[in-house]
Amino acid sequence: MTTKTLQPLKTLISCRIRLDEDQRATLRGAYNKIKADSTPAVHPNVMPGSTIKVGTNYSVNTALGLADITISDILNSRDSIALGVLLKLQQALGVEVITQKDVLDAAASYVAYCWESADAS
Repeated sequence: MTTKTLQPLKTLISCRIRLDEDQRATLRGAYNKIKADSTPAVHPNVMPGSTIKVGTNYSVNTALGLADITISDILNSRDSIALGVLLKLQQALGVEVITQKDVLDAAASYVAYCWESADAS
């Protein structure tokens, strides 16, 4: 396996993505499906008062290094999500709600706006 070495960028650009409700629902649905598929079924013959406890770690949590509560917070209550986190989420969940073209188009529009605003001053 070959590891690609990334060179430092000369110009840094920060990006956060504001998702709409459909995009959030897609991510939540994919995450909930992974959780449901990974959660062991409750055995009907378990005796009341049993002290056995089982913890489940989902592949998404492991891939991202984030606890379930953190992923839930990201998917449900954050106004925006850092692009890097969103890309890792998409990869771990196997869904795509933002494409590279979407981000490039938004960046081009933002850069044009900045230059136009500076010229208008």
